[in-house]
Amino acid sequence: MNNSKTIKAGRFKVLYIDDDPLQLQLFQLRYSNIFEVKVAEFAHNGLEILKNHMDIDVVISDFDMPFMNGLEFIEKARRIKNDIPFYLLSSSLENDEIKEALKNKLIDNFFNKPIHKSPLLNEISKYYEC
Repeated sequence: MNNSKTIKAGRFKVLYIDDDPLQLQLFQLRYSNIFEVKVAEFAHNGLEILKNHMDIDVVISDFDMPFMNGLEFIEKARRIKNDIPFYLLSSSLENDEIKEALKNKLIDNFFNKPIHKSPLLNEISKYYEC
């Protein structure tokens, strides 16, 4: 995608949603030197953060969560802010539901857990340049 935006005055603001507190901590530790990281335990908390922080640049969500899975979360989150990339993570393989979400552009990409820095940074660079 060639219509990348330039992030002004600071770093990318990434919202990461997962139901596992350890995964949230690991993501913060691993990426806080690259991004400004906000984390949310559970999808409903992620929706609140997105509503209150409209300057979020990227959303990354776990797929397997109780109450509301990652695709359900992203569908609701896109109603709040639809002009940013949304990524889905899962420790299981890509399934038909995820393939459909990619096809319909509900999600911009899918990554298996654990996510590695290079693929994530390469993906984000399609949308933003520093």
